Amino acid sequence: MFCLPESDNLARCGVEKLAVLRKPLLSLVSLVFVVLICEATFRIAAERSNSISKPHPDPDLRFAPFVSDGLLGYRLRKDWVGVHSHSDYRVIVRTNRLGMRGRRVPTDDEAKKYRILVLGDSFAFGFGVEDDEAFPAVLDRTLSADGRTIEVLNAAVPGYSFDHYLLYLREKISTLRPDLVLIAACENDIDDLAWSALTLGSGLLPTQTQSRVRLIDRHGRLQYVNQSNLALPGWIERPPAWLQNRSYFFNWLRFRIARIWVRSAHSRVSREQSLVAGDAPKGEIGDLTPSEIDRGLRTGRDFRSRYHSFLFDAIIRLLEREMTPLRVVAIGPDRSGGVAQECLLSKRDCLDLSEVLGPEFFLPIDGHWNAGGHRIIARRILAWLVSDAELGLHKRRPTAPES
Repeated sequence: MFCLPESDNLARCGVEKLAVLRKPLLSLVSLVFVVLICEATFRIAAERSNSISKPHPDPDLRFAPFVSDGLLGYRLRKDWVGVHSHSDYRVIVRTNRLGMRGRRVPTDDEAKKYRILVLGDSFAFGFGVEDDEAFPAVLDRTLSADGRTIEVLNAAVPGYSFDHYLLYLREKISTLRPDLVLIAACENDIDDLAWSALTLGSGLLPTQTQSRVRLIDRHGRLQYVNQSNLALPGWIERPPAWLQNRSYFFNWLRFRIARIWVRSAHSRVSREQSLVAGDAPKGEIGDLTPSEIDRGLRTGRDFRSRYHSFLFDAIIRLLEREMTPLRVVAIGPDRSGGVAQECLLSKRDCLDLSEVLGPEFFLPIDGHWNAGGHRIIARRILAWLVSDAELGLHKRRPTAPES
């Protein structure tokens, strides 16, 4: 639109311009208003669901301890309490103010405490058992008995693997300052890398990890929305961290669109095509490109095992710089022989517990350990740690866990 220099024409032209812009401006303001209303609604709903006093009438919605996270994909909520129900069990799950399982929080008197930080997945988290029955809690209760100066923090999160452990330690080690890091490595840690959409930075190490398969719904549940591991749109696979950390509405929208995308894609792409992305890249990990690594993780177990070792070495280097000992427990059962074999052959400080439990120590349908299984695992780990002269725990005279 062109305006002549005469004053009447300029005034009339300005009014016409405002009339043209009014509709899109009103639409934009309305859209922003709707988004803000949606955001407020989802925030209020999330806060109300964070209480055991008014549990959701649907038992499947009561175990919702997760929140979407821009660094790790998802975390445990802080100060959450709820019911975890299954045909095998019905237990109360609590998280502390740091987003860790149980009530234990780091003591402020750091000079007098030897702190063990446990990282792991659903086994170490304690799926199917009460807070005080998971093996980190049994270790904590035993090692801190009679005023002994040792504490054990359970930072395990269901579904986590070595990409999560590396990022978590980078973020938290300077504030938690553990004296020992204990990783409970499970049989599926290697294969879980096939589901990871990694953002790689310096040294081809992850700066962010997101799952293509597991997303958090608006209730805070971990949902398997893409078990065929199809490639998702970039903003779903690797969303902006600042938006993922701050917006409940964005995370709900991401979850819903991911489900729609997967359903529509299944009509075009077979499961075999989605999981096999060609031949695995050759050469050293450090010589590959990020796209080659992403393709390799989805191609086959051999490449995932190589990158798993690459992450393992990065964790070791990080803890060596922090002068923090690392111990790894291979748990399972490790039917594939992957984690336990890799750990032991590498001559790292590992304990293979992948085959120590009989079927009576597993929940019959769920498949995780029962309380008796956790006690046996705790007893084995305790004896192993106490016998390690480098750690010096024997000088603190811990007792054996209760039978």
